[in-house]
Amino acid sequence: MSTYRSTTSQSNIVKAVLVLLLALAFTVGAASPALAKGMSKKKVVAIIKSVAKAKHLSNSEISALLKICKRESTFRPTARNHSCKGLFQLKTAYGYKKWSNPAWNTRKAIRYIKHRYGSCRAALSHSYRYGWY
Repeated sequence: MSTYRSTTSQSNIVKAVLVLLLALAFTVGAASPALAKGMSKKKVVAIIKSVAKAKHLSNSEISALLKICKRESTFRPTARNHSCKGLFQLKTAYGYKKWSNPAWNTRKAIRYIKHRYGSCRAALSHSYRYGWY
């Protein structure tokens, strides 16, 4: 005996959920600069730590990453300096809305730091030596 399942109603539910998730993502993305301006230092630090842990950075690496962020932007996601933007003041061709998103900016910074310096501690050491990283 076979049971009948309504795949149509299930697929409609899945579609509706996907549409809602996309709408939420666009809403958060569009509001990102506004949210970032009002974001507390404590919240920004929590986001940086969360992203760093997801990228498997050690506690000493996370500490170095936070020091870089403090030196570059004093934990202000909307910080700008000529062509450099965001928490880690990376050069960018991307739109401003993405750069003011702390999680996105942190992921890009970790990628850049690992590629250029190998570690956050090495990038921090370079920053202390030359005033930039």
